[in-house]
Amino acid sequence: MDIIDRAREIDARIAQLDDVTKEMPILNSKKSAAIGKYAVDLRVAIITLRSNGETATLAQKLAEGLCHDSLVAKEEAIGCWEVARMKQRAIENQLSGCQSIFRHLSHT
Repeated sequence: MDIIDRAREIDARIAQLDDVTKEMPILNSKKSAAIGKYAVDLRVAIITLRSNGETATLAQKLAEGLCHDSLVAKEEAIGCWEVARMKQRAIENQLSGCQSIFRHLSHT
């Protein structure tokens, strides 16, 4: 590839990185909201079960089962954020490699 092709590739990687970077705050908000919702749902379920006479250990286990949907939503939100973060790192690494090749080509 010549230097012009590398410059185009760098521009493409920068655009990809920009898209992922714009997506991160949205995913972070979703992740935080899901974690908070699960924590609240779990506490409400535990308090309800404890007020109905369940032991602390049993109430915890039952509450975790009752809040399964919130747990799944939380794990999904965390997973989406982690995938986006890995994608961001991969694009950053690709961009770094393209820039190194560009520098090498521009000095030869």
